[in-house]
Amino acid sequence: KKLGHGAFLQKDLKQIQKIFQAMRESTNKPCSVKLRKSPNAIKIAKLAEKENFNTIAIHPRTIQQGYSGEPDYKFALKLKTKTKLPIIFSGNVNELNVKQTLKDFDFIMLGRSAIGNPNIFANLTNSKKATFKDYLKLAKKHKLFFRQIKYQAMAFTKGEKNAKQLRRKLISAKTIKDIEEIYKK
Repeated sequence: KKLGHGAFLQKDLKQIQKIFQAMRESTNKPCSVKLRKSPNAIKIAKLAEKENFNTIAIHPRTIQQGYSGEPDYKFALKLKTKTKLPIIFSGNVNELNVKQTLKDFDFIMLGRSAIGNPNIFANLTNSKKATFKDYLKLAKKHKLFFRQIKYQAMAFTKGEKNAKQLRRKLISAKTIKDIEEIYKK
């Protein structure tokens, strides 16, 4: 905040323009920018367009909102009408709104909604639903750290009837074997 980095940089259009120019001059690879909702978001989109950027990701919440509150979907739609660049929508994309969001925007960015919920992807393609057992098999194959596996085990409890009890047990799990035993029951 004090240094004016990240979303706080959105107030300084001259600095943003310098950064965009430096990025474009230094590479032939695609360039993109991720914005939050701000009074300057449309101006920044125009700067990205001017510097031949390839896409813009919009997270339509203000700095003050952080990740709480509802994303301003209408603001993101307005931004889309103000630029020729493809727009990636980011913010509360979930199983209930993913299909509509894909219709309204060029791309979507999934973050926290996919943690412990890989089925958000299966729902789009009518694929087989993944289970924690499937996840665990892959996690072992790719030698993930225990803490990563435990984190996902906790996230997979979302929507389960006995989620609270599962999480209580998972908190005390010390090994992958412990987690497997908890999920067997």
